[in-house]
Amino acid sequence: MCGTLTSKSAQLTNTFFIENMVKNTLVSGFGYGRNTQLFVDSGIEVGGIEISKTAIKLPRKHY
Repeated sequence: MCGTLTSKSAQLTNTFFIENMVKNTLVSGFGYGRNTQLFVDSGIEVGGIEISKTAIKLPRKHY
C-alpha cells in the first residue's frame, strides 16, 4: 500500500473531473480508497473494481 495521502495524479484527475462536470467514474484497482475518496468528496459517484482481498477489506473498515 502507498500511504494515506491522495496522490498527485488523483488530484489532477479530480480537477479535470470538476472542470468537465464529470458526475460518475469507475476506478480499476480501487485499492483501499485513498484516491477515490477525493472524488467522492467532490460529489462524483464512484464505482470500483479490485481483486486484492486485503485491499477490499481495508475500505470497509474506514468507510
